[in-house]
Amino acid sequence: MHYWVLLVTALVCGIGCWASYNEEAKQAWWYMPLGFLLGLIGSGSWFYVCKLLSDKEKIFVFNLMWDAVMVAVYYGLPLLLFGVKLDRMSFIGATLILVGIFILKARC
Repeated sequence: MHYWVLLVTALVCGIGCWASYNEEAKQAWWYMPLGFLLGLIGSGSWFYVCKLLSDKEKIFVFNLMWDAVMVAVYYGLPLLLFGVKLDRMSFIGATLILVGIFILKARC
């Protein structure tokens, strides 16, 4: 399988997360073009993998990994690098998102 695309996904999400939490980046002229470029790379990577995977079940399994990488980066980086603190309800919400993604993907 094309697991290297998950590294691209993590990198794209990491850059997007950094830009979203960085006030200087949000004020820069390149903030919106960066968002469009990251979206293009992320979507292109997804369609690339879907084109190569002919089996629907493999696409669903890959989709579960894709979602797990995205959630891990978008929830992990702010907690680890940007000083965001989770309260009890935020922790419960993040857990429900992860459980929901897993249940939804496991049922397909």
